[in-house]
Amino acid sequence: MEKTNFSEEWRKVKLSDLGKILTGNTPSTKCEEYYNSKDFMFIKPDDLRKNTLNKINISKAYISSSGSEKARKVPAGSILVTCIGIIGKVAIVEAEACFNQQINAIIPDNNIVDAKFLGYAILKYKYLLKAVANAPIVPIINKTQFSDIEIKIPPLETQKKIVQVLEKAEKAIKKRKEAINLLDELVKSRFIEMFGDPVLNPKGWNVGVLEKYIDVIGGYAFKSTKFINEGIPVLKIGNINAGYFKPENLMFWKKDRKLNKYLIKPKDLVISLTGTVGKDDYGNVCIIGDDYEEYYLNQRNAKLEIKSENLFNKYYLTYLLKVPEIKKRLTGINRGVRQANIANKDILNLKVPIPPIGLQNDFAKLVNQIDKLKCKMEESLEELENNFNSLMQRAFTGELFN
Repeated sequence: MEKTNFSEEWRKVKLSDLGKILTGNTPSTKCEEYYNSKDFMFIKPDDLRKNTLNKINISKAYISSSGSEKARKVPAGSILVTCIGIIGKVAIVEAEACFNQQINAIIPDNNIVDAKFLGYAILKYKYLLKAVANAPIVPIINKTQFSDIEIKIPPLETQKKIVQVLEKAEKAIKKRKEAINLLDELVKSRFIEMFGDPVLNPKGWNVGVLEKYIDVIGGYAFKSTKFINEGIPVLKIGNINAGYFKPENLMFWKKDRKLNKYLIKPKDLVISLTGTVGKDDYGNVCIIGDDYEEYYLNQRNAKLEIKSENLFNKYYLTYLLKVPEIKKRLTGINRGVRQANIANKDILNLKVPIPPIGLQNDFAKLVNQIDKLKCKMEESLEELENNFNSLMQRAFTGELFN
């Protein structure tokens, strides 16, 4: 590859020198006319994903043509950056769009900077944005601060080459994620194929009350002020509430024989019990991973313990409770104004189809086989993501084409 001189060819510029900068706004929500048709995307921070340059051509909210006249509108190819709350999520819009006040936009000058390169550059220099955010509780970057942030850019031709390399790496990551998602969908479709719709029960399985097959063991009220940096990890809602095990942001507790009741082992099945009324943030089940030999279960979660494996299989129960209509039977029982809670009796009183244990075990074998394949794919995904991060580092230190 042709060598370049990073110090000579790259130059430092302010974001304001690379295009027109706008801060978004929200047309009055009291005016129904502004929101009665889907003429333009109306982009909010939750349309943007973390740690990637996502391309947006569909948004969660839309605005009418008359509403767009009261909003800030940018053309396709513009870069959006979150500047309030979660700082530094970056996206490029693939169609004309409007956006709210938590987002700053750059309409890039294509004679100076490639739009996608600018998006990657802001993603790389996100730490600069966080450094100038001026509020400790709700971080915020105003338009002036955003405009004055300086980044380094190479000549336009080099920018385009960098984009080609990074996009190729991101496409590989996207394909691997899609393959993993397809495995998840395969398990769900095989569940319905083998057992039928558990609400309609077209196969005519016997119906039983879960109390006959499981025990529900609640977590312990660990005091956060007494957490330590090593010991036995304490499982909180955030570790299980995604519907799969997330061993992140773990805190630890000293081994205590008095708390043996709350010990959780890998492959145990747990459920989150509390959340917010109207949101799908509780009643989620997952099987615990083997990152640690054992865990403590915190309050607001519970372990679902199978009484007899000769009668009931935890993998069948796991995917049964993931079926939206079955889950609603639990989360529809709301207690409190601001919180929704599932009581032990809500789970134990749940009536569900009970297929033959042999068929349940066949399904469990299928899940384990797919999990092994999924694990290999996730390891490969991690390698691809590490490769992308390495390419980003080399791209913005001038080493990519040296």
